[in-house]
Parts: sequence; C-alpha cells; structure tokens
Amino acid sequence: MLDEPFSMLEPLQTKALKEFLLKISETKGIIITDHYYTDVLDITTKNIILKDGKSIEIHSIEDLKKNEYLSKN
Repeated sequence: MLDEPFSMLEPLQTKALKEFLLKISETKGIIITDHYYTDVLDITTKNIILKDGKSIEIHSIEDLKKNEYLSKN
C-alpha cells in the first residue's frame, strides 16, 4: 500500500517509480492513494474512488469529472 507515492517527485523520479511499480505489479498487488490522478491512471489496472460510502470504478479522466472528483471545465 502506497500513500501518495508521486508527491514531491521530480519528473525523472516519477518515471522511474512508474517503471518500478509496473515491474513489481507483475507478481504483487499494489494499492495506491494519490491526488496525482494522471500518474495513477498511467500505471493502474483498476481504479476506484469512494463517494458517499460507495465505491465507483474509474476508467478515465472523464469518469473522474462525471463523478465530481474533478471539475467539468
């Protein structure tokens, strides 16, 4: 379980972390919580937000907007 692993990283560190997480995800399950949703969406196979006590599966940035995680602008 990783809590905000992309916070405060430089772009090269972010790239290296993504590569590392993709590599270990071949044999391990990983849970990530992070506000850097584009980095998360780049590497995950399943995304869920919790809203009003319900879990909602997310496939794209449009889903985040539709479920009011992001503004629609």
